[in-house]
Amino acid sequence: MSDLDVAALRLTAYHEAGHAVAHALFRLAFTEVHIVPCPGLAGALIGDDPISSVASFNNIRAGSLRSRRWIKRKIVALLAGPTAHERKRGWRGLPGEELFDTGCDHDVVQAHYWAWQLYHTDGRKGLAYVKGLLPRAVRLWEAPEHWRAVEAVAESLLRQPYHWLPADIVRRIVRMAN
Repeated sequence: MSDLDVAALRLTAYHEAGHAVAHALFRLAFTEVHIVPCPGLAGALIGDDPISSVASFNNIRAGSLRSRRWIKRKIVALLAGPTAHERKRGWRGLPGEELFDTGCDHDVVQAHYWAWQLYHTDGRKGLAYVKGLLPRAVRLWEAPEHWRAVEAVAESLLRQPYHWLPADIVRRIVRMAN
């Protein structure tokens, strides 16, 4: 593996660890997190089932406060992967500096999908909602114990032969980091 591939694998591990730690902190359902070491690298957090969650379409339409909170946590967790990735990459928030590099598009699209569930009559409100939650995802990693958990999960992912961790191990790592 070239140095470039190793660096990309490390950033992907931090990205996926960000999602996993946020899911653990917000008590969102997931079963595993993994990285597929292939050209372009891909990672995934598996097992979140919105159909059986409190964010079912009927609850959202009924305006359930519980489902609105779930969606807010879900959007922050979706943005937590890219923000952990960028913190590791060295993003400094300078004027004109892009926040997300490639590989974060799917997470942003998913965040907009969940915002659309709340604001389906006004797309601008949904976009503003996601944009307003981005600082919360960035601030999530300002807590030293949260960032320690991301580092520990990322390093554990990298050490595993198949770059895979079950949710119970992630939750245990998060508890130990706090």
